[in-house]
Amino acid sequence: KRNDLSLSKKIEVLEEINFKKSQSEIANKFGISQTQVSRIKKNAESIRKEYASNGSLSRKRKRKSNFDDVDQAMLDWFQAKRAKGALINGAMIQQKAMEISKNFENCEKFIASNGWLYRWQQRNNLSFKIGHGESGSTDDSTCEIWREKTLVPLLQEYGAENIFNCDETALFYRAMPSGTLAKRGEKVPGYKKNKDRVTLLFCANQAGTEKLEPLMIGKSKQPRCLKGIKKCPIPYMHSRNAWMTRNIFRKWLVDLDLDFKRRNKKVVLFLDNVSSHKIDSLRLTNIILQFLPANATCKIQPLDQGIIRSFKARYRKQVIQEVLRFLEEATSEESLLSVYKKINLLTAMHFVKRAWDSVPMEVVKNCFKKAQFFPPEEIRDDETVIYDLEEFLNSEFEGLGMTDNDWMEFINLDEEEDIELEEENTTTIAEQAEEEDEDQDDPPHPPTINEVYNSLATIRRHFECNGGDYNALYNLEKEVEKCSIKRVSKQSSITDFFGIK
Repeated sequence: KRNDLSLSKKIEVLEEINFKKSQSEIANKFGISQTQVSRIKKNAESIRKEYASNGSLSRKRKRKSNFDDVDQAMLDWFQAKRAKGALINGAMIQQKAMEISKNFENCEKFIASNGWLYRWQQRNNLSFKIGHGESGSTDDSTCEIWREKTLVPLLQEYGAENIFNCDETALFYRAMPSGTLAKRGEKVPGYKKNKDRVTLLFCANQAGTEKLEPLMIGKSKQPRCLKGIKKCPIPYMHSRNAWMTRNIFRKWLVDLDLDFKRRNKKVVLFLDNVSSHKIDSLRLTNIILQFLPANATCKIQPLDQGIIRSFKARYRKQVIQEVLRFLEEATSEESLLSVYKKINLLTAMHFVKRAWDSVPMEVVKNCFKKAQFFPPEEIRDDETVIYDLEEFLNSEFEGLGMTDNDWMEFINLDEEEDIELEEENTTTIAEQAEEEDEDQDDPPHPPTINEVYNSLATIRRHFECNGGDYNALYNLEKEVEKCSIKRVSKQSSITDFFGIK
């Protein structure tokens, strides 16, 4: 009869293997066969990973579920939420499991019963505990230990220019404030969670001098609105649920590492301790990955201290301005829904880039400071971290008939959305058409050169009549001329215009 070993014993076997002991010697010591020793050695990576993720040390065999995809997806979701400091109970797990099961094939009979919940907990060595008032102090203690032993030495070794933080956020890119005005009897469109959302990945350094291009993750592989577009305003990738996956994060990370290598720049990148960020066999030359402690990222992740919120305030402002502009130009036959749908992924990319670029350096620095990413001597007890949100709301949204609370609710409406999913789980989800998009309208044809220059003439006349920075206009004209010259050179030579032979 085979002698099954517990997880802790398997770890001991791996330690013996590391000490270069023979398989026969190890087999005799633990009372198992050489075949079992060989199997443990072969599965060393998965055994260590299970041990590191707090797997049950006394369990001898890991029992499988009939719905492994749902189980794994729920574990990923649970770990991601706990990393953000969320308190989760059994009822929440059951409800989310029922929602996630609908994304998988052959899971029609899945029921998140109490029995399933108990077995899921046992398989993953989880227990739900009642939260007490001291939980905040426990997180504070964890943060302090991490800062003292991990953060401070890195701050001393690397300058503020080379300390980076990255984080994802969901964005309902078409969302409008609640209580939007409409004609009596007209249906007001709401944002559709399954289509009108993307995930954005942001990254910035402690000094606030470098805000990397945001990465947008959508659902569609080939969005209609990007047809014929040679260069998007920001990088775009896709996944089945518009969530971050390991494959997407790997590509982003490798590209970033190559960029830093070209610039001869070595950096430390602080990031969430979530499954989509944990990539096996990844070799980086110029980036050191430093994971934030689990269950405490809400307090020590700089991007979560106000940087992303500042971005969203600027993004939402652009959406409202665009909708108001469309409404001004709309004919009486156009519905609010048709106006609303004019904000497509390409428009959202432009808004994201402009909003991110306009987040001030001081906001970034102050949020890193609030997360205590500066040496202790640079942080005064009486120092107030200055956000520009309140000032921004007062100056930019004045007169639009909404309270500060309404605006903050509008800015944060997508804060609790899921943003990451294990890559392995996406392969079993039913596929849809590759060109699925947020709307069915075909993109407009590229403008002709005459149309472009007629538009420039209109803009120039607008500057002449209303005043403006002529240098900005001239720079725009130069860029248009560059593009036009490239386009014309491909189509014909100058002799074709004048009939020279």
